Amino acid sequence: MAQQSIHRLDTESVGKAFIRYLVPSTIGMLLMAINIVADGIMVGNRLGPVALGGVGIAAPVYTLFVAMSL
Repeated sequence: MAQQSIHRLDTESVGKAFIRYLVPSTIGMLLMAINIVADGIMVGNRLGPVALGGVGIAAPVYTLFVAMSL
């Protein structure tokens, strides 16, 4: 199966391959951003500004870990 993917990347046009990889990545990033905003709203309303600061500090670290896992 891995050889089939490599073969498709060799023969497929660059634009088509780019779009094929772009769409799932963009959807994943949008869902992660919605998750971070929802966390910020819930934490800010229920736990206060100090906890919201913690979410603000942890969000980039979380984003970095998710980016490395892709």
